[in-house]
Amino acid sequence: MENPGAHVLLDAPVKLSGARVSAALAERYPDVPVVVGGDEAGILLNFSGLMVMLRYFDVALPPLWPSEIERARRTRWPEAETAFDRHKAHIMISVVHGEEFSRVRLARAVSAAVGAAIDSEPACSAVLWDKTLIHSAAEAAELSRPAFEEDLYVGTLWIDLDPFEDKRTATSGVITVGLRNFIGREIEMEGRDEDWNLLQHTAGNLALYFLGDGVEVEDGETFSNPDYEDVKIPMHFRDSPRYEGVPVIAITLPPPRG
Repeated sequence: MENPGAHVLLDAPVKLSGARVSAALAERYPDVPVVVGGDEAGILLNFSGLMVMLRYFDVALPPLWPSEIERARRTRWPEAETAFDRHKAHIMISVVHGEEFSRVRLARAVSAAVGAAIDSEPACSAVLWDKTLIHSAAEAAELSRPAFEEDLYVGTLWIDLDPFEDKRTATSGVITVGLRNFIGREIEMEGRDEDWNLLQHTAGNLALYFLGDGVEVEDGETFSNPDYEDVKIPMHFRDSPRYEGVPVIAITLPPPRG
């Protein structure tokens, strides 16, 4: 599995500044030790031995992400395609080595670098996270802010929810996008149309929970939900019947009590 990374899209050419990135990091994370260095090749951030590189490219990204753009446009950001089409340059953010760190720890550092890049360059318009998700710059700046906080809210920068309707089973559902990059599987949760908000909330909370240190899930394991009192809801490993080649944790959400 590759290390996490990001591309920050720019509406106009810029001159990447280590001083501005350093100031943005200090403003965002005053208690996080980071050394900013680098040279003409890019800016190097040292988060206590975890190294993240920012490299500037005076060209737009190739149009290789139509499904990612369409999902963002459909679910969260109607202007995603317009922003992608108009960008003129980009900043690539990547981890240098990092084998001794967990993927979540690496993603936290990359997220901090994303936020600092956006704060330091007004021309930023969008972020392509891990070649999987596209966010507006404003959304990515907000989601990346708690990069080093104890809870995993920053994980909403790394993982999205994609709704679906299954006419064969007359059910609605949601599949995570991006969780597989961390635990090898997505969550595919289905239930009734009228329980859509509960589906979305439950799948999102589970996804963030699975990112926690030491959390492991096994085939057939169950979980509890306050909306179901003492009901245990099973999780099963399989390949998705809707998305070819995608391994999932399959969950059927029963109607809540009451």
